[in-house]
Parts: sequence; structure tokens; C-alpha cells
Amino acid sequence: MTDKKSNKVLILVPGQKARGGITNYYYSIKKEFRYEVEYFLRGSRTYPFRESWLKDISQPFKDLWRFYKKIRKKEFTLLQTTTAFDDVSLIRDFMFIVLAKRYKMKVVVFFRGWDQSFAQKLEKKYLWLFKMVYFKSDAIIELSSDFRKKLISWGYRKNIYLETTLVDKDLVKDLKPEEIKIKYDNLEDLNILFLARIETAKGIYEAVDAFSIIKERYPAAKFTIAGDGRETNNVLNYIAERKIEDVQLLGHISGEQKTECFKNSHIYLFPSYSEGMPNTVLEAMAFGLPVITRKVGGLVDFFQNDTNGYFTNSKDPEVFAGFIEKLLKDKALLKRISENNFEYAGEKFLSDKVAFRIEKIFDEVLEKGSVKEKEKSITKDDTRNKILILVPGENARGGISNYYYAIKKEFSMPVDYFVRGARNYPFRQPYFKDLAQSFLDIINFTRLVRKKKYSLVQTSTSLDDVSVIRDWLFILIANFYKIDVIVFYRGWKKNFQNKLENTFIETFKKIFFQAKCSIVLSTEFKEKLLEWGYTKPIYVETTLVDTELVKDFTPESIEKKYSNISAPKMLFLSRIEIAKGVYETIDTFVLLQKKYRNIKLTIAGDGLEEANVIKYIDDKKIKNINITGHLTGAEKINEFTTSHIFILPSYTEGMPVTVCEAMAFGLPIITRKVGGLRDFFKNEEHGFFTDSKDPQHFYGLIDNLFSNPELMKKIAHNNHQYAANRFLSSNVAKRIEKIFQTTISETT
Repeated sequence: MTDKKSNKVLILVPGQKARGGITNYYYSIKKEFRYEVEYFLRGSRTYPFRESWLKDISQPFKDLWRFYKKIRKKEFTLLQTTTAFDDVSLIRDFMFIVLAKRYKMKVVVFFRGWDQSFAQKLEKKYLWLFKMVYFKSDAIIELSSDFRKKLISWGYRKNIYLETTLVDKDLVKDLKPEEIKIKYDNLEDLNILFLARIETAKGIYEAVDAFSIIKERYPAAKFTIAGDGRETNNVLNYIAERKIEDVQLLGHISGEQKTECFKNSHIYLFPSYSEGMPNTVLEAMAFGLPVITRKVGGLVDFFQNDTNGYFTNSKDPEVFAGFIEKLLKDKALLKRISENNFEYAGEKFLSDKVAFRIEKIFDEVLEKGSVKEKEKSITKDDTRNKILILVPGENARGGISNYYYAIKKEFSMPVDYFVRGARNYPFRQPYFKDLAQSFLDIINFTRLVRKKKYSLVQTSTSLDDVSVIRDWLFILIANFYKIDVIVFYRGWKKNFQNKLENTFIETFKKIFFQAKCSIVLSTEFKEKLLEWGYTKPIYVETTLVDTELVKDFTPESIEKKYSNISAPKMLFLSRIEIAKGVYETIDTFVLLQKKYRNIKLTIAGDGLEEANVIKYIDDKKIKNINITGHLTGAEKINEFTTSHIFILPSYTEGMPVTVCEAMAFGLPIITRKVGGLRDFFKNEEHGFFTDSKDPQHFYGLIDNLFSNPELMKKIAHNNHQYAANRFLSSNVAKRIEKIFQTTISETT
């Protein structure tokens, strides 16, 4: 696996102040990279041979000189160019590729635009020159399968990757699904949006003419044009001559102004003649706008009529106006397309997801070195940068097991798991078996790490007597063999914390403070480590939801479920233990039965208290409680999708996985102010949480929800979106890997 910190990547980009999608793309994606990436700013889109002849002809030579000085130190292993397939870009960038190859750098060419007429011209006259330079690249990234086919037909035999542009995740971070739904309930303030450079080739005149047609049929309609360009003044004159009213031209917009512009618009109109993969279309989709556009570039590979909006080969304004009118006449269709676009863009186009895919391409290119380089990688890098994580067995119950076996498939770094005994040892039941297991684990661990294959060992430790006693030897052994340790405190018991502070805090510090860094699930736990004198980095992280668990879940099911609740259903899913609040849950349910006769409760999980809980229910003759035992797969999904409220009155937690899972399935949460929940959970936004353990109190909170279906629906949508952004295993894996990389780089 590629060592991202030892491989510096240099990317050619336009200046940050340059206009357009390419600039937005790179300054959005940079913060998401795990590779050490540096941007090289080369002249703007105007050169060579455009506006100022002397300036344009001198700028590329200045850029090349700066580039030469940059790469001659041989600090960079890979160059990525950002090239449009036109005369200007190809002439501008070919010398960068030649120089990079001279200094033995890998080269990835990202064709961010594609001019079909130029492709034909190239085929007739200059294909030999293009192939001589650009076919030296180690990989090419394209925005369309059509462009890919063309390169193959020209004889390019190395890897060609299809990629997309992106939406800066910060642009949509505060967007809530309910905002979109509400917007389309009332179209009296209909606003159509065109956001792009104001140029003829972007279809600006077709867009204006299409709006003029719509304006005649829908007099209240408005048209917003956002962007700047050479045609701005001509477009203004064009609108004035035709006396088209309610057209607003904003100029170039960014930040909050751009966000508000998307939020206040209902349909995105973009009749561009030619594109790679237009950023603004993806941004519009991320804001839930149906899109009216043309069959150009990468849009052809995914865009579907009646699913994402409408696209066509035509340039006729009547055709565009017809599509807009079709949407306006069918509000249900309009809403469905809006929701489809919001969901699709969130899954595919957000900047963190695109960065991850681009880095995978860098990985593959860098791993295809010479035989000598590969041998070096096998004998050194693949072992030196391996991570060993201490985990419970795959069949062990509980959130920690679910966490690690969900996240493993998401890691891009080489990670091994060391399976050590189950949660019940040492000194639980039976004593001798537990003691023997702990000794066997220590022996096996020592055998493994003495080979020095690993650069990091990560423990999964709860702050309780069992985990601390169990894990301290692992830490000592790892340090003996000079392997750095990360301690991930996956649980935190307050009573043990007090015991620790009163008796053997100094012993604890001597061992656990040897860790190069610590990960905790709550700022409260971070503050406690700081109070004890821990001076190394402390990261606050979350648990996760397995991406596979929710892959088929859609927001549409939320609408349906909460529109008619005739038989409300509560779900408790956790280990069945006193400290999880299982008895408080049952007592709350009994109170609710007096008002809601059809209410049901599912208790899912197993544990030491299971038999006692069954007896408690039988003794009190409580009906409509289903105890399922431990659930996985389809059975678990079914419980989440058929329930209306998730309850977990736990006494203490780190960050409960089941709460995160319930949120991902759009369930309002009733819980207590424990652990990492304090860092994000908000009443009436995610459900309700409280300091109380009183069943009467929980009854009041749940009754409030059942009495207000619209509030339940709002919370359900909030939770689903929040969990998708923060808790999915793919996102958590990236953040954990970043901690690994930072720790390794600081050590080396």
C-alpha cells in the first residue's frame, strides 16, 4: 500500500481568484486529501495568445521556470495536470509533462473539458504530437465515457479513469431535506436559475429565450443569472431589447450568496453546448434542484430524464421551456426529482467522496513502479506502515465488534486485526478459562509484534477494570518492541474513573500515557485526560454506521412511515444489562400503554440480565413486548425500518453505536445525557435526551412526539441526513486513517 506521507503530489491549478468550476473543484478538494498535496499555480485561462499578447506569451515561460525550480529538488513523486482538451490548454501544459518525466515523476492527466471540434482538428493534423507528449502520462482521468473511448481508439493503453467533478461539502453542510420539501409546496415565487460563465457556448441566450417563453405562460416567474464573462454586457442588452422582465443578473457569486441563490431557486437551466462535467449542475443537484440541460460530456454517463430532470440534444428554447412547464404542471414529479437529486449528489459528488476516489487513483499509479521499487515496497514500506488493531472476535456481541468489522473494509492503509479474548475476561465467568485466555492472548501478541512488522498498534480500551487490566500488558509489550501505541477509549465508566483517581492513577498514567496519541468519544473524556496531565494529541471521534447496513434505505420511506402512525412501535436495541436502562424502558412502555393501546415494544439484544428481564415482564403481565435476542443483517434492518422511536436510557456510554444506527434509519431518539452524545445531540432536532432516569419523564418526552407527527417527521429527516454525513463507516475510516498517518509521520 502506498505511503501517502512519503509521496508528495504536485497539482497544476489555476489561481484561487480565477473564475470557474476548475478553481472551485481544487480549492474544495484540497482540505480532503490525506496525501501531502501542494498546488502549483500557473497562469489563468486567458493565455496563450488571447487578450494581452505580450503578457500572454511571457506568462507560460515564467510558469515553466518556477515549475523547474520546484521539481528539480525531487521532493515530488507525482504530478497531476488539470487540462482542458483544447488548443490553449494542451499547448500550455505539454512542457510541464515533459519536465516532470525528465525528473522521473509519475504523471496523471485530468482532462477537465473536451472540445469535440478540436478533437477532429487534432486527428487530422497533430495527433502524432499529442500522443508523443500526453501518452507518456501514467494514467488519464476523464469526465465522460465518450472521451475515454476516443483515447482508446487513438491507442492509449494505460489506465483511463472516469471521474466526476464535485460539490464542496461545506456548501451544503447546513442544508436540511425538509427545506427542499417545503420549497416545492408553493411555486408562486418560482425562480429559475442559470449559474455559469456568461458566454455564448454556455447557452446563455437559449436560457434567456426559454425563460421569455415561460414568462408568458407563468407571469410570476423570475429568472436569476449568476456569473460573469465576456458576454455579460451583450446579454444585458439582449434582455433589454426584448423587454424581458424579472431577470436578475448577480455577477460572480460565492460563499453564502451562492448558497442562498441555490436555496431560493426551484429549477436549474443550463443549455451548454459542450462540457466535461459541469460543477454547477452537480451543485444544483446537491440543493435538490431539478436540472434542464443538454446531452454533453459526463452528464451522459448518469443523467436520466424523469429522474434528475431533463436533458436533450436540442438547442431550441421551446424544448427547454417545454421541460420546465412539464415540471411545473406535475408537483409530485417535481418533488420526486428534487429528492432524487439531493440524495444522489450527497452520495456521489461531495468533495470528501471525490477526494477519496482520486487518492485511490494516485495509489494505483504510485504502486506501479519499477520492479526494484516494488521489491523495496514489499520488504520495507508494506511492513513498516502496517497498523495492528486489537479487537474482540467477529462473533462477539456489541458495538465495538460491529464497529471494527464494518470499518475494516473501508481502510486504504494495510491494517491487521489481532483478535483477543471476549469482553468477559479477566476475572468474570468462568475464572480459570478467562485467566488462561488472557495468557494465551499475550503470548500470541508477543509472537506477532516481535517481528517488527507494524509501525502502530491501536488498542480498543474501555475505562473500566476489565479493559484496563486486560490491555496494559499489550501496551507495555508494544513499547518494548518500539512500536508506537494509540489508545482508543471506546467506553468510559464514571465509577471506575473515581476509583482510579482515588487509588492508582499514577500507575495508570505510567502505562497508558505512553500512547503516542489517544482517541476518545467525548470532549468530556478529553478534558479528563488533560486534567490528569496527558500532553500528547487527543482526538474526539465517533462510532459508526456500516454503510452496507443503510445502503437500501431512502428518505421516501420516512415520509410514508410517519404520515400515518396507527400502531406506534418503540425499539430498544442494546445489550440487556441494568446499566443500559432496560428496566426504565419497560416501565416507560407500561405508562404509554395506558394512552396508546396499540403501542408495541421490541427489546433486541442479549446479555447477563436477559432472563431477569423476561421474568420481570412475566411477573407484571406486560403485553406487546417482543424480545428478539441478538439481531444482525436483514432482521436488524427490519426492526429499524418498522419502528417509530428508538429508546436507550443508558446510565453511561462512550458513543452508542445503536443510537447512530437508529439515526441513520431516521428514528427519533430518546436517551440520556451520556458520553459523546453530549457533543452533538440537540433536543427537538435529534429527539430528546435528559439527565433523568425517571420513567415518568421518558413517558412525557415520547408522548410529546406521538402527539406531534410533523415534529417526528422533521426529526426523522434530520437524523437520517446527520448520520449519513457523520457516521457512515466510509467517512469514519477516512478520519481514523488521518490520525494513523499523522502519528506515523510525527514519529518518522
